[in-house]
Amino acid sequence: MYNIARKNTLSIHLKRFLNAFPDQYGFFPQTWLYPQDLHEISEYNAKKLAKRKAKLASGEITEQEAEKMPPVLFIAKPEAGS
Repeated sequence: MYNIARKNTLSIHLKRFLNAFPDQYGFFPQTWLYPQDLHEISEYNAKKLAKRKAKLASGEITEQEAEKMPPVLFIAKPEAGS
């Protein structure tokens, strides 16, 4: 029980469940483990930035709205207790 209660192993198990049962385990937000998922973090951030630039170019959002809502990425160490 201790092993699954830790944040880092919980995210590993949730990802496994999501791969095995995508309909039942789609309720939690996108989760990464740093540093092993650094490549996935970079890809996700690049996609979000490209999507924002496309919305800005198409006129869906204005320059002022784009400045108000910058892309945010939080990285926390599991040992930090956050």
